[in-house]
Amino acid sequence: GQYIQEGERNLFETIIDGIIQIITAIFAVIVWLLIFVAVLIMPNPAEPEITYGEFPFSITYEVDGEVKVYEDAIICEYEGIENWGTAGKIRQWKSRYKSGNESIVIFEEDSIQIEVGFSRTPAYFMGDTDESRFIDEDEVNDISRFVFFVEDINGETVISAKELYDKYKVKILDAQFAEPIENVFS
Repeated sequence: GQYIQEGERNLFETIIDGIIQIITAIFAVIVWLLIFVAVLIMPNPAEPEITYGEFPFSITYEVDGEVKVYEDAIICEYEGIENWGTAGKIRQWKSRYKSGNESIVIFEEDSIQIEVGFSRTPAYFMGDTDESRFIDEDEVNDISRFVFFVEDINGETVISAKELYDKYKVKILDAQFAEPIENVFS
């Protein structure tokens, strides 16, 4: 008789464990459904009044004693709203260079190529970020707005302006940028 009672108890425990697992799974599904619905009904951010902008820039630099100037413009365009799930919905921007170039190459030699990129996003230029609150007016044309990439046989690495000069004798002399716009969102 004792074996039967213990067997029945194990069956009872198994049934209770199964019921608890089912209830837990149902609860998890309900929570995820609520999150999914909340994200779907989350309001979209306001649309920008200005959806296109061109921002000219120039970089004056020196290579082996020769002064060179690179001029182009960043074109920024509004792409629409992107849903980042529980992080919310954001306005999406894209950018490209007016020249049609894929990148800004300021130095090429043998198996080394030095490119310049921007540390500011299209959203920054289009007035769609709090980033502008943290930028000092004296930084408008500061070299810190650039990122330098060196591509060689080891791959691509980011380096500082000082390393750029120390390793490759490429010196950034000046940088001029169009300022970001003041956009309105409604």
